[in-house]
Amino acid sequence: MKDSGSMRRTSKSDLQPKPEVRALVVDDQSIARLILRSCLKNVGVHDTVMKEDAKEAFDGLEGSAVNVIFTDIQMPGWDGRRFVSEVRAHRSWCQLPVVAVSSLKEDELNWRELGFSAYMHKPFTVAELKAVLDKVLPTYVASAC
Repeated sequence: MKDSGSMRRTSKSDLQPKPEVRALVVDDQSIARLILRSCLKNVGVHDTVMKEDAKEAFDGLEGSAVNVIFTDIQMPGWDGRRFVSEVRAHRSWCQLPVVAVSSLKEDELNWRELGFSAYMHKPFTVAELKAVLDKVLPTYVASAC
């Protein structure tokens, strides 16, 4: 997350609980998962599942009722590219919003082609996170492709 000098104040509407939103955070670095979970709480998303391994996260999707995923791209084993490819290939999750989270410039340039719904550059602000959620959640329709 960017330093507090670049963050806008969080409004009351940002803090309203969003019980219908369940997020999955996939990142091999525990501090990155904790920061993202904290930021999600700041925008009212209090139900967050955290996984450090993309294959384990994918295997746990069945019955998890998540409706937005945030994943790092650079990870050992299954990276974010493989993860989003597998999610998009699955009939039940092909329209699930998957947000790429990365600090690498090359990832910022090709996230759409890889199948991600949105991109957040590390470090990010709470305002940037909220904007991404506002963008991807209204477009999510829980239907088969």
